[in-house]
Amino acid sequence: MREDFYQQLTSQLETARAEGLFKEERIITSAQQADITVADGSHVINFCANNYLGLANHPQLIEAAKHGMDKHGFGMASVRFICGTQDSHKQLESKLADFLGTDDAILYSSCFDANGGLFETLLGPEDAIISDALNHASIIDGVRLCKAQRYRYANNDMQELEDRLKEARAAGARHVMIATDGVFSMDGVIANLQGVCDLADKYNALVMVDDSHAVGFVGANGRGTHEYCDVMDRVDIITGTLGKALGGASGGYTAGRKEVIEWLRQRSRPYLFSNSLAPAIVSASIKVLEMLESGEELRERLWSNARLFREKMSAAGFTLAGADHAIIPVMLGEAVVAQNFARELQKEGIYVTGFFYPVVPKGQARIRTQMSAAHTPEQIERAVDAFTRIAKLKAEEGIWMTDAPKPEMGHNDLLIKIRKTAICGTDVHIYNWDEWSQKTIPVPMVVGHEYVGEVVGIGQEVKGFKIGDRVSGEGHITCGHCRNCRGGRTHLCRNTTGVGVNRPGCFAEYLVIPAFNAFKIPDNISDDLASIFDPFGNAVHTALSFDLVGEDVLVSGAGPIGIMAAAVAKHVGARNVVITDVNEYRLELAREMGITRAVNVSKESLQDVMSELGMTEGFDVGLEMSGAPPAFRTMLDTMNHGGRIAMLGIPPSDMSIDWTKVIFKGLFIKGIYGREMFETWYKMAALIQSGLDLSPIITHRFSIDEFQKGFDAMRSGQSGKVILSWD
Repeated sequence: MREDFYQQLTSQLETARAEGLFKEERIITSAQQADITVADGSHVINFCANNYLGLANHPQLIEAAKHGMDKHGFGMASVRFICGTQDSHKQLESKLADFLGTDDAILYSSCFDANGGLFETLLGPEDAIISDALNHASIIDGVRLCKAQRYRYANNDMQELEDRLKEARAAGARHVMIATDGVFSMDGVIANLQGVCDLADKYNALVMVDDSHAVGFVGANGRGTHEYCDVMDRVDIITGTLGKALGGASGGYTAGRKEVIEWLRQRSRPYLFSNSLAPAIVSASIKVLEMLESGEELRERLWSNARLFREKMSAAGFTLAGADHAIIPVMLGEAVVAQNFARELQKEGIYVTGFFYPVVPKGQARIRTQMSAAHTPEQIERAVDAFTRIAKLKAEEGIWMTDAPKPEMGHNDLLIKIRKTAICGTDVHIYNWDEWSQKTIPVPMVVGHEYVGEVVGIGQEVKGFKIGDRVSGEGHITCGHCRNCRGGRTHLCRNTTGVGVNRPGCFAEYLVIPAFNAFKIPDNISDDLASIFDPFGNAVHTALSFDLVGEDVLVSGAGPIGIMAAAVAKHVGARNVVITDVNEYRLELAREMGITRAVNVSKESLQDVMSELGMTEGFDVGLEMSGAPPAFRTMLDTMNHGGRIAMLGIPPSDMSIDWTKVIFKGLFIKGIYGREMFETWYKMAALIQSGLDLSPIITHRFSIDEFQKGFDAMRSGQSGKVILSWD
């Protein structure tokens, strides 16, 4: 049984690695400062430390720490109430209380301990705690240790906080405490303490603030968020750390009314059963408070750096969270994007960390940058330059070519050297930076998802592939654990991420995808055709949703996918295949593909065409590829009773239709998304090998250096598929 336990841990670790969620400890070989040295000997600029005031390696603090050791020794070898309290401990507690504007303060080994020893000491089963949903883990764990009734309110939501206060009072709570971070560290957002304190006054509640990411630099004198929000005399309890702005070493504290602090000294378990803070840390922390009281230079330098970084990054088109704080999150969307981005930035000499679920909500992965007074303006500029050195650089119209590092593959991935890529309508949306793109695409982003390439790297857990295999791949990366994935309906995965949409795409020399998503290309299929397998798959999935043999088929929308769907329908035995559009160039492409009739509905009547073809009852199958509401309404008008419709086109907004036609005609409507994995892919290969000729749909070929010409052709509407060669 013991071995089962270790096997379970091994499996959990392997899963974390496979999902890209394994946390690696990166080794620093220098002192903590703006410019640090890492394990390989390289120098990088650190933008992920809590070293807000740049004091972690400040010579005055080092000297104070040495003096503390010389005078008071290395350690205390005791808890405070036995023989672990020196005069310097009491001096630091007094200085902290004075700085924060409270009666007294008590020291802990960490702020985690301060929060862990707070709630259970002060509150009992007859009391209530109301906690912000985004509070730090130390508050969450501290609340769990307490027997008080627990309530939670949405982040900074004063209406929901008031609702919880009403519930607690209605339940008869003796004492109610509101607990909140002063700064929500993943977002760089300052709590609405004015609103919190107003509600606390209204409902006679206590207010507790963890101000770890504020004390020392937030507020006019750096006293924290209670100073910034002008509520210094209205917050009952403040917890914080000495390990961030106040020197960056370790140690925590709680500050408040004298009665609170005295009771914590009597009953707070982390205080009673943990060794005292080391003399060196105590002496250096006293020096920090003396420095803060003597001038504003460090705070001013920090805020200047924060303004510069935010202005430059915003101008470059990045989406930034937070405001009025030195924490500036760069929002990237998906976990894999944030992880890859952090790795690539380190290669550029910028040291950051990607944060993703479960630390932040799914779809809100980010690089959390943290400014320091120790940064120089030149280092800020260098960081911004590094952030912009990837493909889709700015949140504006256009696409850019730039240098980017080779992506790193995981144990279950393939590294693919790209041969050819095709430009998709999605890429054009991103180029145009339309409303959908602005909501969906985290910038910067390497775009593109239609490709063929050669396997040049194989993860250690991958089987069935070898170096040199020619592959394309499914661009929808699925989770593997939802009901549809486990039931074999992976194309219906609700947690899909998209290559070139919210994870790095194929408009690059190299692409990494899970081996599960790769598809080997048969030798007798050309690179050109293989590069358009992704959109061809949409066409095949749509066209083969229903039996087409002997049927009359209407295809609305003569884009490349619509034309390929019409060609598939004709190839597999449909009697008549009619495609409609108003783009004469693309209708002519459809005619070259052998479609029965290509109808320009701005010039001729679809009803007349149906009469010419001897169709007396309507179309048996409709393939809606345009997303145009008028085209879909025409399709409903011309469908036979019992007809079947497959919808791939996405309307630009809400679309109204006459549902009586759907009901009284007994129509069957099916939504199509992507491709069936991997049945559609095998059908694609079989269709081409059986003689389906897609070559007319490829109308333009350019080298990757001419990518702008390719996008111009696609945006003109006077093209079929456009291929970019990377050879």
